[in-house]
Amino acid sequence: MTNLSQVFQNSTPTVTTFVLMPLIFMITAVLAGGAVLGYPLYLVLHERKWGTAITLVALSLIWLGLIAAIITLLAIR
Repeated sequence: MTNLSQVFQNSTPTVTTFVLMPLIFMITAVLAGGAVLGYPLYLVLHERKWGTAITLVALSLIWLGLIAAIITLLAIR
């Protein structure tokens, strides 16, 4: 991460950078949200399985929290 100036020669931000970075973030967020909430939404709307859908979302959030905790602990070391 400290040698990015060698990779990217143009270090001054441009208008394209200010437009492209949030756009990439939003596209990634939509894809991740669809991946996490798509199947539970299908379960609720088409099969009326609320319990399974809520369990799946809860397990996804627990797994995400566990990964965040591990990364945080590794970063502190």
